[in-house]
Amino acid sequence: MSGEGPRVFVAMPPGLREQFFSTEDREHLESISSVSYYDDEGLSAEDLATGLTGAEIAVTGWGTPQFDERVMAGAEALKLVAHTGGSVATLVSERLFDAGVRVCSADRPMARFVAELTLGHVLAAQRGIVRADRSMRTDGFDDPAPTRSLIDGTIGLVGLGTIGRYLLEMLRPFDVTVRLYDPYVPPVAVTEYSFVEKTSLERAMASSIISIHAARTPETRGMIGEPELAMIPDDGLLVNTARASITDRDALYAELERGRIRAAIDVFHEEPLPADDPLRGLENVQLSAHMGGNGPHELFGRTVLEEIERFVTGGTLQHEIRREQAMRMTQ
Repeated sequence: MSGEGPRVFVAMPPGLREQFFSTEDREHLESISSVSYYDDEGLSAEDLATGLTGAEIAVTGWGTPQFDERVMAGAEALKLVAHTGGSVATLVSERLFDAGVRVCSADRPMARFVAELTLGHVLAAQRGIVRADRSMRTDGFDDPAPTRSLIDGTIGLVGLGTIGRYLLEMLRPFDVTVRLYDPYVPPVAVTEYSFVEKTSLERAMASSIISIHAARTPETRGMIGEPELAMIPDDGLLVNTARASITDRDALYAELERGRIRAAIDVFHEEPLPADDPLRGLENVQLSAHMGGNGPHELFGRTVLEEIERFVTGGTLQHEIRREQAMRMTQ
């Protein structure tokens, strides 16, 4: 337990919290609040409930249990959950919001890194960078395979969200046309982007490049199935850095095994991706190991620390996640 101020419970095992908070950041947190730390490996719902007794602020990370009815039963003092990750979908509950607890996370800074990986996948696939690297190592300098480009291309975005907005900014220099499908985004919300056209799912899927950014909800689960995949033009590229469950696994695998389209995938129905998964053997697929949100962890920790300081001093939270947004976040 440290200094004075509101009680803070850091619900992260030692190894994880050290990745997100430097010694200086931990000392600063201790200077503005009374901090207790979880000092074991793993964290059960019972451990979380015990640590929250009398705590006004909870700092959470990957693997922190959900703030469900059982956890919230003894958390009468809780006012803020500050999450070092991006999505809070596995943490929040209706009970948490009903209790008036506010929530913030590092979603916005983390989203920039997911958008960066998305753009990297698109560029690598369009310019054939992975293929060229393999060719240089085996066949030498001559590679007659066609090279595509992102410049002046047409991209279909399925869903927008924070990541999609960052991606739009990154796409500006390439003079692309973006077809956006997101029924929850009014046209006025994208008027600042002259190259964006709000459209139907069918028209978005008919683009030469499709990037998925929809949240994982019961409504979007399996929404990209056989009919939607068939809309992708021959040699089109499907990029998924959102959630695997948005695509129908069997339909996607069948389309990719036929070789009609290409894909760049960072998220999978089973993670880690099994050694015998068919995707590993397909030349028309780029794979990365769910690394979209990877970035400097201390940046995410500092984002949360600054939010806590604003909360303690009565400032305006800059990274608050409200109920409606939280319930649409991916898990």
